[in-house]
Amino acid sequence: MGYAADEARRLTVSDLPYADDFTADTTHWQQVLASDEQNDRLELRYVRRDRSLIWVQLARSLMRSSDGTPQYMLALIQDVTGRVHIERALRESQQLFQRITETTPDLVYLFDLRAQRIVYANREIRELLGFSSSDLMALGADALLQLLHPDDRALMDARALRLEAVDDGERLETVYRMRHTDGGYRWFHSRDVVFSRNADERPQLVLGVAQDITAHKETEARLQRQLDWTTRLRNLALAMAAALTPEQVAALILQHSLDALGAQGGAVRQLQAHTGTLDVLHLIAEDVRVMDRWQKIPLETVLPVTDALHRREIVLLDSREAVLARYPHLGETVEQLHHHAFAALPLRVDGYVIGTFSLWFDGPHVFVEEERAWLEICAHQCGQALARAVLYRTEQQARATTDDAALIRQGSEEAFALLDTVYEVAPIGWPFSIPRCALCASTRHWRR
Repeated sequence: MGYAADEARRLTVSDLPYADDFTADTTHWQQVLASDEQNDRLELRYVRRDRSLIWVQLARSLMRSSDGTPQYMLALIQDVTGRVHIERALRESQQLFQRITETTPDLVYLFDLRAQRIVYANREIRELLGFSSSDLMALGADALLQLLHPDDRALMDARALRLEAVDDGERLETVYRMRHTDGGYRWFHSRDVVFSRNADERPQLVLGVAQDITAHKETEARLQRQLDWTTRLRNLALAMAAALTPEQVAALILQHSLDALGAQGGAVRQLQAHTGTLDVLHLIAEDVRVMDRWQKIPLETVLPVTDALHRREIVLLDSREAVLARYPHLGETVEQLHHHAFAALPLRVDGYVIGTFSLWFDGPHVFVEEERAWLEICAHQCGQALARAVLYRTEQQARATTDDAALIRQGSEEAFALLDTVYEVAPIGWPFSIPRCALCASTRHWRR
């Protein structure tokens, strides 16, 4: 305290405590005097002789007479300034850490490797997963296992083994999925370091920061899907370029579409205006009854394909219920053939409908944006390719007819030239009473 012994003897109990702590000290001591208590302990600030402050721990014992009357007090004063400052710094550090963890948009947690449970998580976990810290702790030792996506369990087992061998300060990064309270899964990218070790120097607590990367993963997946669909369309376009006949075009469109959408079967049909039917160009079906029954469809029949034809628009039915709500008369067919979802589109060329393209599924099927785009592009390409294939076939037939006519004309010229030669050199008695026109009896294209 800085006082000499004779100075200290002249001090009173009110001289040492700091003014702001004196009232609390007095009040506390009055409570002791008014009760049966004999001891008290408190921490307060004392003023040194040089007017500087120190923290002390004051332990007092009240000595009473046999009738309980207070006689005197014994006090032990211990300088605890160093400890108080350390505790204050630790408290401030903890408060700073808590403010940081509570304001960060990421998930901060402490995970006990030995007990396999989360011992601390900041409040952000409620926004990210819907759970509070107490909810997670209530899940017990297998909380992580309960929330982890089943496909990521092997990954997290490998992470636990790696954590056993890491050095202090070494960071491990892991990408995994955790279940939200709404039942869905969120993607996280975590960075973990060893926070503390046990007596055996094995990692005990792991400090981790996990960032929600669900939006990034969804964007990544969407871009990958778009790339996959683009690749499929490019492959289809390359294959279609080599298709020369309507049947080849139909077969390619169906096979690529079944592979892309996982459909059970499908058909490409061509409109036959003179018969008023939709006739199959190519059909893929597991059930032979489909092959036999739907080869020709009258235009007045109420079906998804005829609706697509008449309305010139895509018809998508994603479930059995949707099919029966729109086409109740198809109930028996749906049950027999297990066709529970349909897609039907018109094939158009320059504003004219020339046929239909349809797929069916053996279970419910929600048509996502990429699948709708695929169907519409396929229908467009199919219509254009069919028109091109029909023109190609017509051209080939016309060319074949023209080539036959040219050969016939050439043959007739040679035949008549030979006949003229025969007339000139034939021996006497050769029966030439048959007129020239008789040589033309086998064809109408030879001249008389």
